[in-house]
Amino acid sequence: MYKLKIAVLFGGCSEEHDVSVKSAMEVAANINKEKYQLFYIGITKSGAWKLCDKPCRDWENYAGSPAVISPDRRTHGLLIQ
Repeated sequence: MYKLKIAVLFGGCSEEHDVSVKSAMEVAANINKEKYQLFYIGITKSGAWKLCDKPCRDWENYAGSPAVISPDRRTHGLLIQ
């Protein structure tokens, strides 16, 4: 079965960082994983983008590779370093 790919961005440099993480945790807990393939991209308080397994309160301790969304229209998707 084909799964639609979805990037869930959360965190960020603002005062709403923790609220965003909590919202992403709710998405992760409630979205239909049989229908969607999820990619979680956490943004640290300093602005670094990291691919993660899942959003959680201390995700920055477990975050994986640096990630960016491709700025090139010919190269679609997420670029992982």
